[in-house]
Amino acid sequence: MGRVFQLADVWEAVCDAIPDAPAVITEDAEYSWRQLDDRANRLANHLTAQGVGRGDHVAIHAMNCIEWVESFYALVKLGAVPINVNYRYVEAELRYIYDNAEVVAVIVGAEYVPAVDAVRDVLPNLRHVLVIGDQYEAALAAASSERDFPGRTADDIYMVYTGGTTGMPKGVMWRHEDILFGAMNSGRGGRPAESVEQIAQEALDSPFRARMMALGPLMHGGAQWLMGNAFTMGGTMVLYTRKGFDPNVIWDLVASAKVNSVSTIGDAMARPLAEALLAPDCPERDLSMFFSIGNGGADTTVLGDDGHQCAPGETGKLARSGHIPLGYYKDPEKTAATFPTYDGKRWVIPGDFARIEEDGSISVLGRGSVSINSGGEKIYPEEVEAALLQHPDVFDAIVVGTPNERWGQQVTALVQLREGTSPSMADIVAHCRTLVADYKSPKAVLFVPQVQRTPVGKADYQWAKAEAERILDV
Repeated sequence: MGRVFQLADVWEAVCDAIPDAPAVITEDAEYSWRQLDDRANRLANHLTAQGVGRGDHVAIHAMNCIEWVESFYALVKLGAVPINVNYRYVEAELRYIYDNAEVVAVIVGAEYVPAVDAVRDVLPNLRHVLVIGDQYEAALAAASSERDFPGRTADDIYMVYTGGTTGMPKGVMWRHEDILFGAMNSGRGGRPAESVEQIAQEALDSPFRARMMALGPLMHGGAQWLMGNAFTMGGTMVLYTRKGFDPNVIWDLVASAKVNSVSTIGDAMARPLAEALLAPDCPERDLSMFFSIGNGGADTTVLGDDGHQCAPGETGKLARSGHIPLGYYKDPEKTAATFPTYDGKRWVIPGDFARIEEDGSISVLGRGSVSINSGGEKIYPEEVEAALLQHPDVFDAIVVGTPNERWGQQVTALVQLREGTSPSMADIVAHCRTLVADYKSPKAVLFVPQVQRTPVGKADYQWAKAEAERILDV
């Protein structure tokens, strides 16, 4: 195989090295590498018979399930491109993403078939719809399990649609080799590799194969990357597949599957997990194999607008080089802005403002698109939110700018309190002033029953701004 690092090549090499080891564990079942590879091969051969081939875009429109994993690897075996569809999207959003992605086939959960039917008019090239359930199982049973998918390269495209705080999602394109080493290699400690065979041999020789739990939906890039990390190191992905988020069920699965690490997306998941574990009535569980919770990621440096590396104390933007995406699908203008080249080196600069501190650490300040301009001072909501969340009575918080006659905008916080607490606005503001400058502290604190976040746990600033202005009547 040599130095061709394609996701399916890595999967197959590791599978051949440890075929009987567990690859995926859910509440209901355990799947070995051999079992999953057999089913992914069958699905790939079925899709080939339906005319799906290299470079074709195929949507996976389903909640977390074993079929999501099988579909992903079946598609990369063919050199096709899995397209992640947010199952919580309404028709207008689905119409946009299906039209933009130009999919030729859809693998869909039965409950989402009506949603796909509603947007078929924007899918003129749709060749096949495969419904998870009886139809899916019949298709696999009738297909060959042979693994014969030639022509794969390190330049095959992996794409993930990612939504920010504003605007419609964008398809971020990566080469397979870059996504492998840029986002799916931390389980190996970020080490380089000379060949796919080396990665497989490491998995075979490893005295300890980690069990990593993905709590985020697989339609989100972060969960896909955790899956890739688990598989690249020959580990096991423990997949939460329930429709509702139940922290106690999650801890039960952590115990029964002997999970070593849990990956969450933001405080919307992490905080309920911590609360459940620390609750007085928390049942006894064997968590002796559980070591860590991971939450989000980090970039490598901070650059100024002209591409220079910022000095300590200077505000710039987070930036990363090396194994980075190719750009945005069908959007050369945004690609040029987000992936600039300075002195011959390509960077990804997603838009987060940041500051290098004197000790070399990086403080993330937030997105310029949601920053607040109050009396000429630029204030980043995330910095204020971090201060609010350190108050013992605050469960969640989002900060937005609202109109102010004197300052133009004022800092307004929407706060969800912990059950049974009742701090005053003055208490909250006084707490913030111990952590951030006075001009950054909230000028209004609005207590709300629940802080609304996006399906992947990000702050929903559009909702927060509308809600704040409604409450303040501005």
